[in-house]
Amino acid sequence: MSAATAHLRADLRYVTADGEEISTTLGAVDEGRLSTALPVRKFHAHARQRHYSGLFWSATTGDHVPYESRLEMDRLWFADFDPTVSWISAQPMRLSGNDGEASRRHVPDFLLTHTDGTLTVVDVKPREFARHPKAAAVFAWTQALCSARGWGYEVWHGGDPIILENIKFSAFARRRYPNAPLRHESPPSPGDTTVESLHDALQAVWSGEHPVELDVPFNRNSLVR
Repeated sequence: MSAATAHLRADLRYVTADGEEISTTLGAVDEGRLSTALPVRKFHAHARQRHYSGLFWSATTGDHVPYESRLEMDRLWFADFDPTVSWISAQPMRLSGNDGEASRRHVPDFLLTHTDGTLTVVDVKPREFARHPKAAAVFAWTQALCSARGWGYEVWHGGDPIILENIKFSAFARRRYPNAPLRHESPPSPGDTTVESLHDALQAVWSGEHPVELDVPFNRNSLVR
């Protein structure tokens, strides 16, 4: 038996969007139902907890996505802004199986569904902790499983802080209300720095209609021109 075939026999458990618990294998899982999976375990918040957890409102899903750390929240900002991401699921599955002589279990942090139908599994971990032997072994095993299934995989340590702040700033206009009046019938004129023109410009940035340099701090003149 090849290593890839063995990986596809790994157990996979997830909860569908309508609340049905499914136990299957990596090779047999229905990608369509998995892509919109609910968290496979409950998120807990309590006084004096070490991690900062909460709910992130996503323009991509039109709903809240839970997270368990500030670093996870940062990854959600990048995913929500990414035009190639069509859905975001948090803690979408529990993987279990053998890795040589070791028995492993792992719940990845996120599953991103892309507009072309491909999937990316994401684990979020500070770089210094990701280097620990136990964590590195789990991530290497997860990478092998994802490769066997044809999914992308990443261990995310953080992003450019300027880009992140620009994404958060443009999120001011990420919600589109169906009955809201059209603010401008034509693009804002150069030098127009009113609140309305800024709102329109930020909507264009969020939707990708107005390309900007994300690694340079935003200002009114760079957005409305």
